[in-house]
Amino acid sequence: MAVEFYRRTIFEKHKVIGETLPKPYAKLANQFVNDIYQINPLTHKPITIETGSKEIEPRSISKELESKITEVVELKTYGVDPESEEGRRIKLLTRPISAALTTNTYIKSIHAESYLSFLGLSLDFAKNPQLLKDLTIQTGFGGSADKQINLRLPAYSIPAIHMLENIEQVRERYKLDVDLPTIRFLFAPNTAIAVNSSHMPNDQVLKNTAGNMLYLKKYIDTFHPGISKQIKMETDIPWQQHNEITKTTHNYFSKLLLNAQEQPVIDALTKLQKLGMHHGDENGMKHAHEYAAVHSFIFKDALEYPNDNYYGNSEKPLFSISLGGRPERLFNIARDYIRKKSRADDLILQGAINQHEQLDTWRNSLMESRAKYDNSIKSDLVHEGDKPLVSVAAITSVGAIPVYYATEYDLPVQHYTEKPTVLLKTMEKNINETKIGQEKKLAMARFKNVAFDIDTILTDVKNEEIFINFVNSL
Repeated sequence: MAVEFYRRTIFEKHKVIGETLPKPYAKLANQFVNDIYQINPLTHKPITIETGSKEIEPRSISKELESKITEVVELKTYGVDPESEEGRRIKLLTRPISAALTTNTYIKSIHAESYLSFLGLSLDFAKNPQLLKDLTIQTGFGGSADKQINLRLPAYSIPAIHMLENIEQVRERYKLDVDLPTIRFLFAPNTAIAVNSSHMPNDQVLKNTAGNMLYLKKYIDTFHPGISKQIKMETDIPWQQHNEITKTTHNYFSKLLLNAQEQPVIDALTKLQKLGMHHGDENGMKHAHEYAAVHSFIFKDALEYPNDNYYGNSEKPLFSISLGGRPERLFNIARDYIRKKSRADDLILQGAINQHEQLDTWRNSLMESRAKYDNSIKSDLVHEGDKPLVSVAAITSVGAIPVYYATEYDLPVQHYTEKPTVLLKTMEKNINETKIGQEKKLAMARFKNVAFDIDTILTDVKNEEIFINFVNSL
């Protein structure tokens, strides 16, 4: 999506197809190619590429990636003299900013277009570091009726926290006079209640969410106080309070997914129906496509529709990076499909939003804002309906099992006299001694996912004793 957008706004405007890339920028493109093949020290593998049905090693599509990477660099550096102030910033800052987005952030896999968007954003931010303040890094937490708070919950926030702290380090190292991006931790208890009502008692889900938010806030305030002011926590409004635009657009997105003919979307919905059956019986299965469509609202994707009120009146970001665990891969497929296929014109033809007087004004402004998008974009030139201009989604190693659902191997937030690592070793020993065959294999996989999240927290805190003292003080 990013490459298509850049091509439309820059290639067509400047007619640069076929021009030779200046040597300093060609070198930068080659460095980007090498970067994508590097081993991620947290996962001991390169970041893999999502295809919609599987993950593949980047070297298996090396020629395609190399061509696309060069294209993005061409698009974003066109007309910039390498020896100008802007050109020097591109050469100096692009790779450090790119590394800030991907190093120590637990990113495991990413769609090829999202990787290209990371590169495009890095080039944008290098050319104009002031744009960093318009970046929002997002992670979503679902709703649960669990009565205890899950000890590993903060692990899910750590990729976003590390990304922001990495950017802060770049700012300090290169003495950039810029504001930091925002982290948005979004909670969706009311969505869970609406979709899985029979298994989601309202009061308990809201109580659990409040507990999760408090635990996460205290963790951040204690272990990451330097960036706590950059973090927003938002909760979705009750389903019945959605305005007409939100309801109508959600219904349209849901039907769009349900009628999709593309196999990756069909496969994703089939898997989501199975998950819905697990969490909410037939009701959860029946509404799986509606729940998938909700994620376009949750993450405020780059969609051609007027502003919704899913999270009240909170602003849409100009640039968006969303980070989530393995289950989010299915929702990302749905989000990507909606971004590519949804059109406000479809709603107009259906007569769904023809009574909204602001629609024509919004659409005209939308076209004007896109025409204004160039290498020196400023936030105040972009109409609300066109945000975010770039929306990137990546899958992290943490949260392979949702952190807001407790498994049989999870530990609650409570007073501890024994270290969690000791308790986890006891669980692992019990699995090895009591289970065999496929049952043992499945149990060990679930256990290792839980243990990995706990280890992520302990690595972040750097001292298990300090973490336990923190938990015991809650």
